[in-house]
Amino acid sequence: MCNNGSGDSGALGPSNGLQEIKHWWGARKDLNCQIPVLGTAVFGLGRVIQKAQGALEWSSIYFDSKTGECLSHDKNEAAEELHNRGRQLFKEKKYAEAEEYFKNAYCSCSTGYRNEQTFKNDRAEAQGEIEAENSNARGDELFREGKYKEAYEQYRSAYLKSKDGSQYGVYRANMDKAQAEDEAVQLNSEGNTFFEQGRYSEAYAKYREACDRSAKEKTAYLISRDKARTIVDKLSSLESSWNEGWEAENENREEEARRLFLKVSAESADCSKSFSDVSKFKQYADLAGLKIEGNQLFNEGLESQQRGIELLQEARELNLRQNCESANRKFDEAKANFTKAEAKFSAGAKSDARFQSCVDFVREQIDDVIRSIKLTEQQTLSLGLEELKIKSENEADPGEPVCRVEHNECFEHL
Repeated sequence: MCNNGSGDSGALGPSNGLQEIKHWWGARKDLNCQIPVLGTAVFGLGRVIQKAQGALEWSSIYFDSKTGECLSHDKNEAAEELHNRGRQLFKEKKYAEAEEYFKNAYCSCSTGYRNEQTFKNDRAEAQGEIEAENSNARGDELFREGKYKEAYEQYRSAYLKSKDGSQYGVYRANMDKAQAEDEAVQLNSEGNTFFEQGRYSEAYAKYREACDRSAKEKTAYLISRDKARTIVDKLSSLESSWNEGWEAENENREEEARRLFLKVSAESADCSKSFSDVSKFKQYADLAGLKIEGNQLFNEGLESQQRGIELLQEARELNLRQNCESANRKFDEAKANFTKAEAKFSAGAKSDARFQSCVDFVREQIDDVIRSIKLTEQQTLSLGLEELKIKSENEADPGEPVCRVEHNECFEHL
């Protein structure tokens, strides 16, 4: 707390940034001003004479206690000089030094001096700039630590405290910088959430926005963005090949369909290794595997079914029981393969509805095979009864002609 007008110190001692030196009117004032020590000596000698001969006329000279420079013979003029030096330091953004000069000017001037309030106001302004600098420095530290929301609050505090127009832009830029990084953190977090949910296109969009906002963390966000972009492109390619495979199969372009399904299987397997955290690639690999294996089993079932039909036809035409038994085995093989194919297609239908048409079709084939098995069993039974009848007749009447079932011809006994 300053007591204006109480800065008289006698001799050299500093008081509120001023040094006051008393000199006797007969001493050389320029000498007193230039050589403070001599002025002190004169002052001491004068005191001795004063005691011996009575009062003498004395004057004061005021010096800058920091630099030792002579300011004025008048205290208020000396305070003005201190204030002027404070203003220069303020312009140079040396706010702590300026605040000290403003304080010294305010505390050194006489009470009620016309610029007393100006000195006080300028001191408060310098203090505000010091606080703004401190807030900005804390903001910088928090920014380096990645605490962007807290950094923003410190930068904002600096912006609000400062009255120096040249600093507004600096603090405002820091606020915008911290805000941009904080928003980038939020965008990146949203991107991570979308990524974990398998919504890779949306994740890519968020990562891209984070890159656009951030300067400090841009490299990290670029890695996430590029990874998401690669995944989106790979999935798009797989989806295209997968759909083309189904289209080719529906149009009976079986070889092309098979090639496309194999392509999906190989590429998705490679992507699963590169991006183990992306379940969609494994899903494509599993679906392609189910489709390829199901088709293979279905085709094998068709081959067995066709061979069974041929054997059954031969059995009917030639009355060959052995062919019926072979046909029955083929039909059993076909049924087993169709059943396995149905299991594959049913598993695929849980993820892709197009598999359901395969399930329905293979079930129709299973029903056909079951009917064929029943016909074969009936034919086998019929041929067995016929053979038994012929055998019984031959044993009952040796003179009767014998029916050779194997060749469907009758011969007379010789």
